[in-house]
Amino acid sequence: MRQLSLAYQRVVKSRKWAGGIIVLILLLLPFLIGPYPTTMLVLILIYSLVAMGLGLLIGWAGQFSLGQGAFFGIGAYISGFLSVEFGINPWLAMLCSGALAGTLAYVLGKPLLSVPGYKVGFVTIGFSWLFHEFISRLEMLGGSTGFSGIAHFSLAGFTFDKDYQYYYVTLVIVVLFFLLNQNFVKSKLGKQAKAMDTFTGGSALAAKSVGIDIGKLKTKIFMIAGVYAGIAGSLYAHYMTHLDPTPFSVWASILMLLIIIMGGVKSTWGGIVGAAVYFGLQEMLTFILGSKAPMGLQYLIFGCIVSLILLFFPTGIMGFISRLHQQLKQDIPSSLPMRKGFNDKAK
Repeated sequence: MRQLSLAYQRVVKSRKWAGGIIVLILLLLPFLIGPYPTTMLVLILIYSLVAMGLGLLIGWAGQFSLGQGAFFGIGAYISGFLSVEFGINPWLAMLCSGALAGTLAYVLGKPLLSVPGYKVGFVTIGFSWLFHEFISRLEMLGGSTGFSGIAHFSLAGFTFDKDYQYYYVTLVIVVLFFLLNQNFVKSKLGKQAKAMDTFTGGSALAAKSVGIDIGKLKTKIFMIAGVYAGIAGSLYAHYMTHLDPTPFSVWASILMLLIIIMGGVKSTWGGIVGAAVYFGLQEMLTFILGSKAPMGLQYLIFGCIVSLILLFFPTGIMGFISRLHQQLKQDIPSSLPMRKGFNDKAK
């Protein structure tokens, strides 16, 4: 273990070089893997954005939600509708969709987050079901068949209508929100959330004793998660250019929850890792079993694999990596001081 720790110390020392290599790979990736894998990368980034917001809600507010699929759909339909019916610029439509999804999340969350514990999950899954039924029957939005003609994003006369072009658009937006997530803990809202988080030594009772309004705090984080989902929905709409109710069913909300739990709710990387694992496993099973295999068999195997991941990594994949990081740090000799890593607690 000592030798492994020493090797890990060398890797950490060269982390800046590793970071540069990762950035270079991300920039060149679409040209290395081809169109279809690039489509998968775009979807991974979009779904990871929803999961990042859900990670804030679960990891810091301590609230489960099964309504993120609905906020994802609200963002998609609002952005697509504004683009098609009113010819609004897709960038402005994206801002509108994020703002409206966040506003609806706030309106829903204000009374909802007074409901204790697991009951929030039941209410939000009901909201997801109602939203799916509503858009399936609303003829103005095409009903169950949906509508097409949604414009791609464009900038200075250049249209991002190729997979690799849209990959860069999505990558930039996801990186921006990723940085916001990383700075969340340092913000006033993050410090308040940390004060009531039992995993970091806080408690709701202690937070209340210093004047923190728990209900208001949770509502704000719920609203932020709604904004994340709304922006992701807009990205999805302007990528697909066609919308129908299928991707926004109750299963979508369950999928978002599954992605962040697999990745790790306490890590800013959890949403990205969870989305990559989900889509990676899905494609791997399709490749191994073939298109003629019964769909039920694929879901059965996928469920078993996910169950094993959650069994062996109960805090998610990034939770396991964080513990491993701490263990390797402890085994490094004192003569080789360890630099502060991404999982270290802020002092």
